[in-house]
Amino acid sequence: MASFGSQTYSKEELTAELGAAYLCGVTGISAITIDNSTAYINGWLNKLRGDKRFFFEAAQKAQKAVNYIQNLNPQYEA
Repeated sequence: MASFGSQTYSKEELTAELGAAYLCGVTGISAITIDNSTAYINGWLNKLRGDKRFFFEAAQKAQKAVNYIQNLNPQYEA
């Protein structure tokens, strides 16, 4: 398990927050929740400033998870 605040932990949290934001958008959950996600995403991005590619990798992983949750792609790819 990655320790709080570590690079690995930050990457996992960024992926989770992006996925949550995507799902809020798809389901129409209120903007207040989305604003909270935005604050979390910004916080994790600050920790990951040295890893420019990771945001795109996290976004891709989050989208794959959201597709799986919505049964849009039953073949889950890790």
